Amino acid sequence: LAILNAYDIAENGLNQKGVGSSAIPVTAICFASPRVGDIAFKQRCEQLPALHVLRIKNGPDIVPNLPFELFGYRDVGTSLLVDSRESPYLKDSKNPHDWHNLEAYIHLVAGTHGPSEPFKLVVDRDIALVNKSSAFVLDEYLIPESWWQEENKGMVQGREGVWKQPDRPHHDLPMLTRYSPCE
Repeated sequence: LAILNAYDIAENGLNQKGVGSSAIPVTAICFASPRVGDIAFKQRCEQLPALHVLRIKNGPDIVPNLPFELFGYRDVGTSLLVDSRESPYLKDSKNPHDWHNLEAYIHLVAGTHGPSEPFKLVVDRDIALVNKSSAFVLDEYLIPESWWQEENKGMVQGREGVWKQPDRPHHDLPMLTRYSPCE
């Protein structure tokens, strides 16, 4: 959807302050996104100078390669190729969920330096985040699998034994304010 939204903004001139003004750049940075258009869509995107698309693709992840080119779909924008098999922190997983894990993608971007350079983390980002909803980090790092949980999904059990969302403090609720053009 990010590519389609960025295209829509640039195609319809919503990135211009006024008629004849220069276009403000529109950039979509897409992690693991599928292909969204055919060759005509790709060519039109390339004709929009203010439109920039970066598609980040993990080598084993099949989703960025869908739908297949055989059906007329094409990659749009520039591809940044990362590969979870290159990270010394991750298991050699056969699980497609791991390959498509957003936290893993962010980890891979933080340590990828191009096809001829070894993986090396240069961003201070905790590798435990990769295991929030997976078991992708090597066991030697002692990070529990799927560790993220919001206790009871934010629900609380009342005195009557009924589970419900807690009441929010009054100051936390959105309030309509009265507007008078004369004030």
